[in-house]
Amino acid sequence: MVIFFTLHLHLVVAITENYVQFATKSWTPPEKRDSLELAWSSPTKFYLFGGINQSQRFNDLWIFYIDLGYWERIEIPTYNIPSSRSEFAFFQYNKDTKIYYLFGGIDDYGYKTDLWEYNEEIRRWDIIYEFSEVASLYSHATCHARISDKDYIFLYGGKTLTGLNTNLWKIDVETFVVESFQQNEDPPREVIEGNIFYYDGAIYQLWGKNEMDVHDRNMYKYSLDNQTWTMLESNLGDFIPTSSPKIAVHKNSVFVYGGIDEDRIVIDRILKINLQELPLVVKEFKINNYKVKHRPGLLSVEDYLWIFGGFDKTFSNELLRVNITDYTEEVDLEIVIKDSTFPSERVFSTAHLIDNKAVLFGGNNGDTYFNDLWYFFTNYSIWNAAESKGSIPSRRTSHAAGSHGDALVIWGGEDANGYKNDMFIYNTLSSYWEEVIASNQAPSSRKGACGILRFPKFFILGGKTYAGVSNEVWEYDFSTNLYNSLTGSPIKFYNGKCQYLNKKIYILGAKDSQSMGMSKIMYYYPSQDSWGYSYYKSEGSYLAESVSIVFPDYLIEYSGIYQELGVKPRIRVYLNDTNIYVSDATKWSVFATDSVYSKANLIYYGGGVYQDLITPTREKASNQFNSILIGELALTLNITSYCSEGTYRSNSFCEYCPQGTYSDGFGYSKCTTCPPGTVTLTFGATSMRQCYPCDSGTFNNPSELNECRECSKTSYCPIGSTKNEGTKPVYIEKSIQPKNYQDPNLNQKISSVFLYAASVSVAGTIMLLLLIPYITRKIKEIDMFSTSHEKEINKPLILRNTTLGGIFTMIFIGSAAFIVGYNAIQYFLKNVEESKSLQPLSVFQNEVQDFSSELNVSVIFHYYGDKCIQNGNCSDQIHVESPALIKGDSQYVCQKYGRACKIDFSCKNCEISSQYYLTYRLTEDYSFATAISVTVASTSSVPESDSIMSKTIQAKTGYVFSGSTPSEFFYSFTPSVFYSSLSQFPSRDTGYHVSESSPPVNGTAYSRTELAVVSGLSAIVYLDRKNFGLFTYRYEKQSVFIISSAVLGSVSGIFQIAGFLMSQLEEYYQKLKEFFNKKKKINEILEKRLAIGIFEDVRVEKPIIPKSVSNKKSLTKIMNYEEPSMLMDASI
Repeated sequence: MVIFFTLHLHLVVAITENYVQFATKSWTPPEKRDSLELAWSSPTKFYLFGGINQSQRFNDLWIFYIDLGYWERIEIPTYNIPSSRSEFAFFQYNKDTKIYYLFGGIDDYGYKTDLWEYNEEIRRWDIIYEFSEVASLYSHATCHARISDKDYIFLYGGKTLTGLNTNLWKIDVETFVVESFQQNEDPPREVIEGNIFYYDGAIYQLWGKNEMDVHDRNMYKYSLDNQTWTMLESNLGDFIPTSSPKIAVHKNSVFVYGGIDEDRIVIDRILKINLQELPLVVKEFKINNYKVKHRPGLLSVEDYLWIFGGFDKTFSNELLRVNITDYTEEVDLEIVIKDSTFPSERVFSTAHLIDNKAVLFGGNNGDTYFNDLWYFFTNYSIWNAAESKGSIPSRRTSHAAGSHGDALVIWGGEDANGYKNDMFIYNTLSSYWEEVIASNQAPSSRKGACGILRFPKFFILGGKTYAGVSNEVWEYDFSTNLYNSLTGSPIKFYNGKCQYLNKKIYILGAKDSQSMGMSKIMYYYPSQDSWGYSYYKSEGSYLAESVSIVFPDYLIEYSGIYQELGVKPRIRVYLNDTNIYVSDATKWSVFATDSVYSKANLIYYGGGVYQDLITPTREKASNQFNSILIGELALTLNITSYCSEGTYRSNSFCEYCPQGTYSDGFGYSKCTTCPPGTVTLTFGATSMRQCYPCDSGTFNNPSELNECRECSKTSYCPIGSTKNEGTKPVYIEKSIQPKNYQDPNLNQKISSVFLYAASVSVAGTIMLLLLIPYITRKIKEIDMFSTSHEKEINKPLILRNTTLGGIFTMIFIGSAAFIVGYNAIQYFLKNVEESKSLQPLSVFQNEVQDFSSELNVSVIFHYYGDKCIQNGNCSDQIHVESPALIKGDSQYVCQKYGRACKIDFSCKNCEISSQYYLTYRLTEDYSFATAISVTVASTSSVPESDSIMSKTIQAKTGYVFSGSTPSEFFYSFTPSVFYSSLSQFPSRDTGYHVSESSPPVNGTAYSRTELAVVSGLSAIVYLDRKNFGLFTYRYEKQSVFIISSAVLGSVSGIFQIAGFLMSQLEEYYQKLKEFFNKKKKINEILEKRLAIGIFEDVRVEKPIIPKSVSNKKSLTKIMNYEEPSMLMDASI
C-alpha cells in the first residue's frame, strides 16, 4: 500500500493569510539526481547537498521542512561555495547545530579533500581546510563518525598515485589533525571502492574489490581502541556483494541499500544486518511496491529511513520515507513528494495561458540560456517538458512573446551572441516551431520588449536596442507578412509585461530609460493607434519588473524591484488612481519573471534572487513557484473577483470551460459555445480560435458540441461540416464573350413570318385558282398585260384580257409585293454590318481619352468557416484592397449563402490601369475555405454584350485554404471601343474584354490542427490591361436609295419578265392550237373518205373503239398521236 504524505496544511493556511502560496503542494523540489547526501538538522528539517545527473553535478543546498512538507533552496549570498560534487561526507556539527560540514567528494576535476563549513544563520559557506595528507587518494571509502561528542572523518582503502592504500585515515574536523592507522593483516588487504561506517567505537568495512575486481564477501571491524582489524563471522547466503551501496545505521542495525553488480546493474534489494548478533545475520528488508535505485540520498533518523532521488533507468527526485522501527517481513512506503519534472530556474522567461496550461519559454540563469518549452497543467499541478520540432529558436532571454488560441509567438530577445530580431511561432497542437520571415525589414534587434498576439497581428512594444531604450511600437501582420511602424509610446520603456484587456494593451512593471519604475500605467489602443494613461501611483512606490495584472476596474502589483536598491515583497491594489491595499511583507519576493492568470490565481515561476543578506540579482535565478490568491484577496477587499480566460464562475468557484466551449475574457458567468461544425480539443479553451473545425469526413451540429461524428459513406463532409452535405459540389467554369453581331431574335422571327406568309399566300392562290371556277373565270379582269397578248393575223388589233394574263398579273403582283416586303425587312431589320480588328492603343489615343466600363469581380469562398457578414454588412475583418491605380466609383458587398461567403466588388465607369489587382482579405478567427471561385465580368464596348470569365480552385481533401500566402487568379483585359453610324446603337462606347492570362496559383492550405498558427484568408485577382485594343464598327449594309432603286428595278424587271413569259406561253399555245386544228381537219377528211370507201384497196386494221371513247380519241390512236390536255378553254 502506498501512503501519500500530506503534512503541508499548516503552511498553506499560514501563507494563505498573506494571499501568496505555493503553486504546488511541494513547491519546487530539487532537480533529479543521485550520489547526493542528506544531513539531519532537527526533528522538523534536514538538508540536502550536491549530487549528479546525466547533465551536471550540483552544489546547491536545500532544506526540507518535515512538518510543512516542502523543499526550499537556500540562496547563498556569496560566490564562495563548494564546487559541484558527488560522493562526499555531509553532516551537522555536534557542538553547534547551526554549523554543517562538507568533506571531499568528486567534482569535475577529480577527488576532493577539502573541508567546508556552512553557517545556516548567515547562510554562508567557508572553506576550512585542505588536507594535503590524503590529497592523492581516490576510489576510497569515506564516512563520518561522532565519537565522544567530537566529529571525525574516516577514509579507508582506495589507491594513490604510487599504489594501493591500505591505511585507515582519521581527520579531526576541529583541530584538522590527520592520523593514519596501518593494517595489522599480512599481507595487507586490498580494498577498492569499499564501504565503511561507524558504529559503537569501531569502523566497519563492508565488501569492496581488489585489483582483480573480485568482491570480498566478508565484513570487517576496526576497533579504534586497540587499532586492529577483525574479520566478522557472517553468512551472505544467496546475497551477492555489490559496489557502491548506500549505508544507513539505525540503532543496532545497518541497512545496506542496493548497489551494482559486476555487470553494473542495480540490485533491487535492501539488506538489514543486526550488528549485535554474531555471527552476523543478513536479512532482506522488503518495501512494498518499491524498486531500489542507484545511490539515492539516505538518512536514518528516529523511526524513519528517508530516501531521496537515485537512478533507475531515469533519475528521480521523489522523497520517500519508511518506518523501520517495527520491522516485520514487509513494510509500506510513504510517498512524501512524488517524482516530478520541472523547468530549470530562470529569469526573464515568458509565460502564457493556453487553455488549461501555463506555457513557459526561454529565459536565462547567469550565462546559461534556455530555449526549452514547458507546460504546467493547472488542473493537475504538474510540469511537462514540451516537445519541440521544426525550426527551433536559439536559446534566449528577455524576448517578446504573445499567445492566442493554441499559438505562441516569440520575437527578439538576447542570446549568447547578442540582441535578436527574429520571430518564431509555435503550434502547441503539433509541437512544431516555424520561423516567420517577413517580406520587409524587421524592427532593429532588441531585448526587453513585450508582445501581444491577436491574430492576425503581433504587436512589439518598447525594448532596449543597442542605441538605448526604445519607445517604438511595431505590428507584424500575418495576413500580409509585413511589419508596420505604429505610434511610439510617450515614455521609453523595457522589461515590462504587456497585457491585452478590452482592446487595449497595458504596459505593466516596465522600466524607463533611467531603470526606474513607472508612476503610471501606459496603455496602447491599437484600433486608434493612440496612447493613454491609467492608475497613477503615489510617490515612492514605482516598482519595476513586478508580477502584475490589470482587471477592468483595478490593478494588482506584487513585489518588484525598487530603484535597483531593493525588492518590496508586498501586494498593492489600485482602484482607479487610489492605492486601496498594501499587504504586510510576504515571505517571498519576486522580480524579473512573467506570470499567468488561471482561474482566480496569478502564478509565477523563477525570477531574480533577493533575500536577507543578498542584494537583488538577476545573475542567479530563483526556483520559486508561487500563486497569488487574487480571488480571495478580491473578496476580502469587497471588489469584483474575476475568473480567468478559459473559465467561468460557478457559484463562488471558477471552473474550466467544458469541451466545446470557450471564454476569452475575465469574469464570464457562462462559457461561449463553439460555432456549429467546430469543437475544442480539450477543456479550458481561451479563444474561439481553439474551436477547431471538424475534420474531413466528420460533422458537428449544435446538439453535439463536444464531438465530431462520422459522415455517412454516401455523403460529402468537408472540413467544418455541420451536417451530411449530400453529394460533392461540382464547380462549373465558364467563359462568356461578345460574339459577332447577329440580328435580334425578333427581326429573325419577323423575316421568318414574312417568308412563311408569302409561301402560304402563293399556295393559297394556286388552290383557289384550281378549285374555284368562278375565280378562274374572273381573274382575266385584272389582266395587266392586255397590250402584250399575241396578235391574230388578218384580224383587227383589239386589246383583250385573258385568263393567262390575269394569272401572270397575280404572279407579278405577288412577286412585287414579296420583293418590296423582303427588301423592307432587309433594310429596317437586317441592315446592320459589323467589322472588328485589333489595333495598338496608340491608334485610339486621339479619339478615346479613357477606356471605362462597369466592372464586377466576385469571389466566393466555399465552405467558409466564419460569419462573413455582420449586421447585414461585410464583417469588420473583411476588406477588399485595390492598391494599384483605378478610376471610378467602387464598392464591395458581402453575402452569405449557406456556408459560402461571397464578396462582390463593383466599379462604375471603371478605368483599369496596367497590372491592376484586387486583394480580398479576410481576417476573422476562422477565415478558411475548401474552394475559391472567382468570376470577373465587364461590360464590353459592344452593345448588349458582357465579357465574363470564371475559375475555381479546390484544396486537397482534409485541407483548407488559409494563411498569409494568397491564392492568385490572373486575368487580362483587352480595351475595346465601339463606333456606330446607326441610330439604334450608341455612336461610341468603351469597355473591356476579359480573358484568363494564366492558370490560378493555389495559396497556402492547412489541416485543421495547423490552423492554430495561421490566420487570415486572401485571394488576389490580377487584372492586366493589354497594350492593344479591339476596334468594332457597325454600319448600314445598304442605304435607302440603293434599296429603293433595287426594289424599283426588281419590280420593273419582274413585270417585263412576266409579260415576256406570258407572251411566250401564248405564242406556244397558239402554235399548238394551230397544230391541233390542222390535225383535226385531216381527221375529218379521213373520216369522210373512209365513210365513202375511197381506200377500200388499202387494208387497214381498224381498232376496236369502245363506245365510251369519242371519235377524236379513236382517231388519234389510229394516227398514233396523243392529244395534250387542254390548258385553255375554247374562248382563248
